[in-house]
Amino acid sequence: MGMTTWGIRHQVLLLAVVPTLTVSILLVAYFTSSRLQDLEQNFYDRGEAIALRLAQASKEGVFSRNTQLLQSLAEDALKEHDLKSITSYTKTGDEISSTGKKSLQFQVPKLNSRQATYTHKEETANTLAITIPIHRPFKQANPRSNSDLSLIESLQNESLVGWLKIEFDTSIIHLREYEVLLNTSILLLFGLSVSGLHALQMGRKVTRPILEMAQAVERIKEGDLTTRIRSSAYPELKILESGINTMAEALANAHADLKNKIDTATSNLRRSLETIEVQNLELELARQAAENASQIKTEFLANMSHEIRTPLNAVTGFIRLLQKTPLDEKQKTYLETLQRSSNTLLSLINEVLDFTKIESGQSRIEKYPTDIYECVDEAINLMTPYANEKGILLIPLIYSDVPHQILADPLRLKQILNNLLSNAIKFTNQGSVTIRVMLENESKRKIVLRVTITDTGIGISPSEQRALFQFFGQANDDISRKFGGSGLGLTICKRLVEQMNGSIDLESQPHIGTTVWFTFQATKFEQAELTPAIPQLTLEEPDLNILSRMRVLAIDDNSDNLTLIKILLEELKIQVTALTSGLEGLDRIKARHNDFDIILMDIRMPNFDGIQTTHAIRAFEKSNGLPPIPIIALTAHAFISEREALLSAGVDDYLMKPIEEPMLITLLQKWGKQKKETAMISNSPSRPSHPISSTDAVDPTYSIPASHPISSTDPIDPTHSIPPNHPISSADPIESTLKVIDRALGLKLAANKADIAKEFFSKLIQELPKDQININRAFQQEDWETLRDVAHRLHGACCYCGVPALKHATQQLEKALINHAPEIIKPKIDALNIAIEDVLKAQHLYLAVNV
Repeated sequence: MGMTTWGIRHQVLLLAVVPTLTVSILLVAYFTSSRLQDLEQNFYDRGEAIALRLAQASKEGVFSRNTQLLQSLAEDALKEHDLKSITSYTKTGDEISSTGKKSLQFQVPKLNSRQATYTHKEETANTLAITIPIHRPFKQANPRSNSDLSLIESLQNESLVGWLKIEFDTSIIHLREYEVLLNTSILLLFGLSVSGLHALQMGRKVTRPILEMAQAVERIKEGDLTTRIRSSAYPELKILESGINTMAEALANAHADLKNKIDTATSNLRRSLETIEVQNLELELARQAAENASQIKTEFLANMSHEIRTPLNAVTGFIRLLQKTPLDEKQKTYLETLQRSSNTLLSLINEVLDFTKIESGQSRIEKYPTDIYECVDEAINLMTPYANEKGILLIPLIYSDVPHQILADPLRLKQILNNLLSNAIKFTNQGSVTIRVMLENESKRKIVLRVTITDTGIGISPSEQRALFQFFGQANDDISRKFGGSGLGLTICKRLVEQMNGSIDLESQPHIGTTVWFTFQATKFEQAELTPAIPQLTLEEPDLNILSRMRVLAIDDNSDNLTLIKILLEELKIQVTALTSGLEGLDRIKARHNDFDIILMDIRMPNFDGIQTTHAIRAFEKSNGLPPIPIIALTAHAFISEREALLSAGVDDYLMKPIEEPMLITLLQKWGKQKKETAMISNSPSRPSHPISSTDAVDPTYSIPASHPISSTDPIDPTHSIPPNHPISSADPIESTLKVIDRALGLKLAANKADIAKEFFSKLIQELPKDQININRAFQQEDWETLRDVAHRLHGACCYCGVPALKHATQQLEKALINHAPEIIKPKIDALNIAIEDVLKAQHLYLAVNV
């Protein structure tokens, strides 16, 4: 069982105990070892000192064989509690005198002739024996000096006359060593106990409120609307606790109100059967009451989604900030778990908002020029990393009679495709997911397209299919527990499809797979040539030349969100002034209008909200002839009417909560460029003006012109582009500027996994020569069906690799194959051959950079 299945309390306990245990063991081992070595060394030094002194005192007795003198000296020395025996020997090893109980036999040590003194040690389990030579003096030593140095110097002038062997009892030193080990072990256990108890207490304080909230939500889901949470949670969890209590209370009030009104209507109907007129009147009143209650419920869901989204913005923002700090692997795992949970909660809130907008009539279908091929391609690219993780193949098939350009709502169309593809991948463990787009019906101005998504997943039984398109409906409870989800996705898709004058349904067999299809009506593009394109906001990289000189006024009544915004902006070197109310912001603008370049304004604030503050600021600027400061609204609402109200109130732009840092940077730079004289960020692939030196970094994501011959001696130039006079063999100007190999794109398509990206690229290189032969042979034989199949398969493989030029060439060939005209297909075949050759030649440079 992995650590990811452990509870928070156990992981906090492990996080506290393991480092403490590791450090404590290392310290205890170090200090215990040092202490034991000190004890042994002190014991040895003391023994040598006693031996030296006894040897000096015993010289005369050994020399004269005076056993009485030797016995007297030994008995005085044995008064030391750790001496066992003292024995004197002649230089040949014959015993002269022995006092105490001997444990070891005596052997004459070998004395180096160059050494004047020699100390020999022997050690057994409980005995240390020190043998020292006794010399006859030639010169009298200084009797006034008692130091060991004086004794050694006097012994150096003597000749050997015998040996002195002293045995020490080492059991005392061993006892002291055991005492040291016992004391350190007790201290170690005490420290670990304190640390473990503290960690256990912290884990309980964190997990108990979360478990209580989960149980409360479960009871609310089961219909117990009287459930309330009263926990001693931390302030961050208190916000969520308050939101759940408020939601439960509002649901209980709405439910009670609805029930009372229904009961009242029913009672009135039973008492009013006298005439049909009275009965119809009371039925109408009951219907209006039910509609009002439903409207109250819808408004409540929208408001609660906003209230939950506001603290969630702080949670997700601070998670991203924490991920930028130095973290160990466990902390990274914790933050990734928190981020996945917050993303799941945000997805649920977004689904509730979509559902609320549809129910309240706020959702409407727009008509913009839409490339159906691009919509499918974006959906495939978005889901490719998710499919790659499960080893599932995504296969897009668009029939040749499907027009490229139509008038439709691309955002809603992508939302439907993403939802259905996500469901297909979620419930498929192996195999493939195929998306087909075909023309079902066509009139003079309208067309009806049919999209089918087929998977090889777990399938759905007929009895469970009926609940799928209902609100919060799923096949069964096991599906919700195992795969997650709110049950709103297919319901939202159905409502959106119906708004596009289409229909949606599915066919499925358990353990075989599922096919979900939908149709939608679109307008032919030629009928409305002046229809504007859908507005797009391209995310930009941070430009410190712009950001570092910006001065931003941030206004938000939520301290957590305000702190998050301030930290995000300060990391970008932006000067930030943070205020907590609209009135404070208005006063600051009136006093120091020229000190700010942009205002970030929260909309929902007590007393003086964001719209009122914006009205007041615009009125002040107009009355004083001041240039308007760009105001970016921070809102958790997604209703079209509310967005229009913000823009009409004087807000220049808006940013949805939770705040995404890339979108915040893009909006700041967008409006900052209008206030500052800075250079525009250029996206052209031209060569920089400064010369490239040998120390410049090499970017492996380089561009190679489609017609540029590559040899093994070509240098890797990260800024390589097509010179103005360079001949381009392809007739397509787009293809000539695309990169032959884009490693960053390939890595992104492989979910940022380098090994998977390399595997996809290697498979493409392996099949590319064979595909080139098949394409050219099919063209020469005018076998259009084979040519279309091979080109489509090659285009699908390119979608998983970073080869933009080759992908574009295969896509152009597929378009040309619609008419089966050789004069149109021939240039596309030539361009494809050049693109294939470029990729095959550039693979060596790619691998060299990759290594």
